[in-house]
Amino acid sequence: MAQESSKILDNTITRMEAVTARTAIGGRTTFSHYDKAWDGEKLATLSKPTRRFAIVISGEHADSELERLPQTAEGFPTAMTFDVVIGYKQGGNAYTLYKAISEDIDEIKYDLGRTDGDRYDQSNTGMWRRTVGESSMELDEGSGGTLLVTLPVTCDYLPTF
Repeated sequence: MAQESSKILDNTITRMEAVTARTAIGGRTTFSHYDKAWDGEKLATLSKPTRRFAIVISGEHADSELERLPQTAEGFPTAMTFDVVIGYKQGGNAYTLYKAISEDIDEIKYDLGRTDGDRYDQSNTGMWRRTVGESSMELDEGSGGTLLVTLPVTCDYLPTF
């Protein structure tokens, strides 16, 4: 009961780990969840941060755009927003990394938004829409640092009680 929000986070991790990047960076084409991060900055402390990601709760729960009255054992349609923060090791060639990140963002937006094949696990999550907002980046100075990409993700769902 009312576990949809945690199942949405689990589903997002599963979908992120299923994304295969088109361009390898440091020999990696897959994304892996780092569950020890309280914020995205923790990824910068890893020796191999490339395509490691963290789910960071922003605390935003709002009414969804869907207007309907709740039925028995249903909550109001809800929109939950959280951040997916992805780390990348800054190598010697910035342009090559930027191209790969650009491809990754497109791939992630596409995959997280897809609804085919019950990718939302709707019977458990109550989710009917997941959108990825505008990305932002934080860079370290020069080569050898960690670049962090933040993607805000909003999920519309119907909690049950």
